[in-house]
Amino acid sequence: MGATHARLKTVAKDHVELSAIVCSGDVCATRLITLALEGDPHQWLASLSLSPPLAILWQPLALLIIVAMAAFAGLLFHPTPQGDTVLLVLGGRESAWLVAYAAVLAHVVEAAVAARALARLREECDARSAALWLGGTLLLGFPVLRYVMMLAERRPM
Repeated sequence: MGATHARLKTVAKDHVELSAIVCSGDVCATRLITLALEGDPHQWLASLSLSPPLAILWQPLALLIIVAMAAFAGLLFHPTPQGDTVLLVLGGRESAWLVAYAAVLAHVVEAAVAARALARLREECDARSAALWLGGTLLLGFPVLRYVMMLAERRPM
């Protein structure tokens, strides 16, 4: 069909509506595409992969979080006079450990929110994909949680 950037809009018993960008030569336009379904639409939805895209890891915000977590962990686990000077911004090494505990707690809470959103998507999202989304949320926090919440908001039906 030559359609790209397809997004699921509605699911009915006999058809599915997708919004997609269709190009003809140099002209591209957003079109509503209706696809007829044979059988149960829930089986069709279950066949779709809702695996997290690897591109999430290359977002600027995700890269910043990865670098910041690595640097912060390095300062905490390898005490040096220069590292202690940097940690004075947080009130010293003891306060930095409290910040680290709070960050871990925040990521656990974000993973719980993601788990709740993925539970609503249990018909469309298999266990492997859900585990990848939860693991990504636990590791990176908000950048991945934002995508999980967008998936939950766009849930058909």
